[in-house]
Amino acid sequence: MYKKLLLLVASLALFAGCATKPPIVMPVAVETHAVRAGEIRTNDQEAAFDFVSQLRGAEAVVIIYDASGSMRWPIRQGGEARYVAAYKAITDYVKKLQPKDQVGLIVFGSQAPSGAFDGRVNDMARAQKSCLGDILVKRSLDTFSHTEMQTELAPLAKEGSYRGDTPIGGAIQKAVSLLEPVQGRKKRIVLMTDGMEECYPGVKGAPNPRVEIDRAKELEITLDIVFSGGGLNAKGEPSARSEENARSLSKLASGVFLEADSYEGILNALMQIEIAKFSYQLLDLNDKVAITARIGERVTVPSGKYLFKGLTAAPFTLPVAVPATRSVRIFLGLTTGDNATPEILVQAEK
Repeated sequence: MYKKLLLLVASLALFAGCATKPPIVMPVAVETHAVRAGEIRTNDQEAAFDFVSQLRGAEAVVIIYDASGSMRWPIRQGGEARYVAAYKAITDYVKKLQPKDQVGLIVFGSQAPSGAFDGRVNDMARAQKSCLGDILVKRSLDTFSHTEMQTELAPLAKEGSYRGDTPIGGAIQKAVSLLEPVQGRKKRIVLMTDGMEECYPGVKGAPNPRVEIDRAKELEITLDIVFSGGGLNAKGEPSARSEENARSLSKLASGVFLEADSYEGILNALMQIEIAKFSYQLLDLNDKVAITARIGERVTVPSGKYLFKGLTAAPFTLPVAVPATRSVRIFLGLTTGDNATPEILVQAEK
């Protein structure tokens, strides 16, 4: 009887040990992608752009478009003119913008001929007209209209519209003045340019771009910059001065700074600015943040059960299980219909 009792106790202990054996936990590489309904594709820039655009809150955005004379130079060695790529990119980009947003447009350099070059003023009278008088508000912040925006952009398809200098400080000053009164929306400036400030301090009255950017920060206005083709000179050759401009310009951006050397590159950069706004967290079973990441970013977490939390205007949560495997992809999408909601799919990589 005593032996039977010992055997029973041992069996129960073995059973209990098997029943409570913890699951295998291992580090797993996780990469998140946004997809369209019914599609499983990685690095779909347009799908990610649409996903973030639909979930974020309404914004007020001022686009600053560089129409200075150097935009006629090659965007890369053997490539098309910068203005050709930039114009195609911005016209395709505005087609993707949301009606809920307020979108303004400022164009500089399209009217008066240049009076400065490579950081030096060559003709003061021309520089004053270009630097102080050729910063035009083409569209104020108002209800967004694709048709009206395309009408304002249309003249920029012609090479003759690219003439003047690069008054970045003055353009940012005007953009801030448009955005300052806006309430209840996130505010940002998107600067599309190929160069650095040319007007300050050589032209009297030209605003200091750093001062204007600091003022924008105080007003919680973000500055994103798309820098296209600025590493080359008029002959399409690498330029040390232009490379220095890129480094200096990147320090001005309070948001995203991206370089591009093609139409596709500029369009993708404009979309990436939007995508970069979205981040998410994986919360463990104790509601502790395991990781915070962005779409396309590769991170590592222990395998297990989590709550996926999208950090959008109205945060959403979805349960997600990370299997014990080397790497997984998390695909985010929106359900079809009028009231689209986020959905999630986890796929272990083979």
